[in-house]
Amino acid sequence: MQLPNEAAYDGMPTHVIQAGNASQVLTLEQMPAALMGELPGQDTGDALQQILLHLRQATGHDFTQYKKSTIARRIERRMQVQQITDQADYLNTLRK
Repeated sequence: MQLPNEAAYDGMPTHVIQAGNASQVLTLEQMPAALMGELPGQDTGDALQQILLHLRQATGHDFTQYKKSTIARRIERRMQVQQITDQADYLNTLRK
């Protein structure tokens, strides 16, 4: 989320931050690096399969028939919220 004092209209960023819905609050200069830093860390191979296996064992829900892009996008969002950039680290978090 953009810093409110850098926004043309600070209402939306202020409300998002106050509601606790911003995973990060950055300057405009920091945003591209933060976004690009998340892209190389994404591994859609074995770690994703291990996450799906863990979820099935922990919850009984089998996500293997879901579209890979949909499930990967949902996992990526949860990783962003927790500020985790690597799927293997996210798997370790789930196991804890």
